[in-house]
Amino acid sequence: MTWCRPWHLLRRTMEQTGQRPPSSDDAAWAESWLTSAEASIFHRMSNADRRHSIAVARRVACNDSGDAVTVAAALLHDAGKAVDDLPVWERIAATCLGGRRARWRRYLDHENIGISFLLEAGARPEVVAILRGTDARHHIVMAADDA
Repeated sequence: MTWCRPWHLLRRTMEQTGQRPPSSDDAAWAESWLTSAEASIFHRMSNADRRHSIAVARRVACNDSGDAVTVAAALLHDAGKAVDDLPVWERIAATCLGGRRARWRRYLDHENIGISFLLEAGARPEVVAILRGTDARHHIVMAADDA
């Protein structure tokens, strides 16, 4: 379980405010890295989660090891959060208090849920491996998410 990290939570809270979609330029940039199957999963995500994932993916793309598959994994790293579109306060509560409610348990398991979505959609195996943590590039995505 991710422990309650105040600065991370504050930044994510600020990112979650407002439901404006990503800009058309950001959306086009993101889609250029994804297969059609992966894009279908990306579009299930909330506007705020897509904006966040684009920011993470841009950090990965600037990295020397930011290859296309790693950037795609960064765009999809929070895909499982689409299963329950929790409001910001519930995301914070789940992160700090743990899985006391079924919705919170699903939120805390969003990595595995996202991997299931991607497998069902036919995403590239390399993208799934990065998100599972079985590919060495996993740390690149996680570091960009925490930046």
